[in-house]
Amino acid sequence: MLTSVGVIGAGGHCKVVVEAIAKMSSSCTISIFDTDEAKTGDSILGYEVQLFTSPELTPDTLFVAIGDNQIRESVTRMLNKEGKTLATVLHPDANLSTSSRVEEGTFVAALAVVSSDATVGKGCIINHR
Repeated sequence: MLTSVGVIGAGGHCKVVVEAIAKMSSSCTISIFDTDEAKTGDSILGYEVQLFTSPELTPDTLFVAIGDNQIRESVTRMLNKEGKTLATVLHPDANLSTSSRVEEGTFVAALAVVSSDATVGKGCIINHR
C-alpha cells in the first residue's frame, strides 16, 4: 500500500493517476511535480503542483505520469539511476488476473483487463477498458 508518492508530470495523464492513487489508498500523501515553471502553483484535484528541479528533492517513491512513451522512459531511467522507487498504480476498478504480473512504474486504469499469465512491463500504461 502506498503511503507517500510523488507524481512526476502535471498533464492530463496525471489526473487519472492521482485519482487512482487516492482510490487505492485514501491516506496516501500525494505530491505533484513538473519541470514546467508555468504549472507551479496550479492545482490538480486539490494537489498543488511543485517545480521539479532534482530527484533529491522528491519523495523516495515516485510515479512518472507522462503520457509520451519516450519521455516517460527517459525520466524513468533517470529516476532509477538516482535510486528512486517506482510506484505501480493499479486502479481498484481494474481487473487483474491473479496469475498476471505487472512490473514497477506501470499504471493500470479503471476497467482495464490484464488476463491470465499476462506480463506487463516496466513503466507501461494500460488504459481504460
